Amino acid sequence: MTNYFNSKYPIIALAMNQVSDAKFAIECSNAGIYPSISLFNYYKNNAINYERFIRETTLNNFMLSLTILDLKNKYVLTLIKKLKIPCIEIILPFEQSYLSEEESKLIDFLKKDHLICLKCSEYIKNTTIELFDCLILKGKDGAGFIGNNNESIKNIFYKVKNDYPNKKIIVSGGIETKQQIKYFLNEGATAIGIGTLFALSKESSIPFNTKLKMSTNQIKQITNYNNDKKNAIVFSEINNKEDDLNNSKSLIKGINGIEGHIYAGTAVKNIKEIKSLKQIVEELI
Repeated sequence: MTNYFNSKYPIIALAMNQVSDAKFAIECSNAGIYPSISLFNYYKNNAINYERFIRETTLNNFMLSLTILDLKNKYVLTLIKKLKIPCIEIILPFEQSYLSEEESKLIDFLKKDHLICLKCSEYIKNTTIELFDCLILKGKDGAGFIGNNNESIKNIFYKVKNDYPNKKIIVSGGIETKQQIKYFLNEGATAIGIGTLFALSKESSIPFNTKLKMSTNQIKQITNYNNDKKNAIVFSEINNKEDDLNNSKSLIKGINGIEGHIYAGTAVKNIKEIKSLKQIVEELI
């Protein structure tokens, strides 16, 4: 099976803060799925650790996930051009619905050589969506920010298909079975995005003890983190007044499973053991 994203299977390991780094991207690629790298993994003191990113990235066939503000950074644009990154995922600030004229021109410029995707945690038909080549749809059962989204991914998918029949669509948010994958691909999805299942794989950077907590009955409750419309497992609240929009400081603590939080979708409830990426993928195809 081949797909638009030039991977063995039409499955994308969606970008996850503190998980989707260059090392994990290589593991995902080896497992036959399309990898993502989150630029959040390469911030240092609120600046992009550009040199480390370049040094650690040994493949360019991946989706780079960043915010629209990152895209305005000249170093990021240099990185994208230098690595010839084929696919870019844009995350808008949660309160932003429309792009400025400057941002729109930047997207148009990048579309000449790159597939530009918009992460849609909430779907509202507007002119911003029309600018992008591809929409990454996220249902209410996904990990992390879901906004005011109370709809199933199926309902969102059909709305987008109706409004934009020619757009590429990546379906995500609570996808965890081969039946779901087959259904959406048969209905016209370009690819399927998965996060939580892959985050708990043997190869991810999350410590084993934290994965064990998440995959046993110790923790199964998905809550709305910090009243911010984000699906997460919360170990303890921490002061996040100076945190970024993705709550990275709390998340870094949560990766160790003691305090803070870790983003998780409802798929975590059905994970019973820690498996390799290869095994997880084989069960999905």
